[in-house]
Amino acid sequence: MNLAEWGVVGLVALAVFSPKHLPELARTLSKTLLMARKLSHEVKNTLDQAAEKTLLEEKEQKAKAADAAYEAPSKVSPHKTHQILP
Repeated sequence: MNLAEWGVVGLVALAVFSPKHLPELARTLSKTLLMARKLSHEVKNTLDQAAEKTLLEEKEQKAKAADAAYEAPSKVSPHKTHQILP
C-alpha cells in the first residue's frame, strides 16, 4: 500500500472509531499481527525440521541398502576357483 492509501485507511479509522480508541485498537492489532508472525515462523520451522528428518531417514535407508548389497554373500565361493575335471 502506498502513502495515500494508508492515509485513507487512517481517515476511515478516525471516522469509525473515536480518537480515544485508536491507540488501543492499534496496540491490539499490533499484538495480533506479532502473534500471527510468531505462529507462522513456528509452523515453518516445524515443517522444515520434519522435512530434514525425512531426508536423513531416506539417506540412511539408502546407505543401509547399499551396505547390505555390498556385504551380501555371493553364490560363488571365493575358495573354489579351480575345478578338477575327470
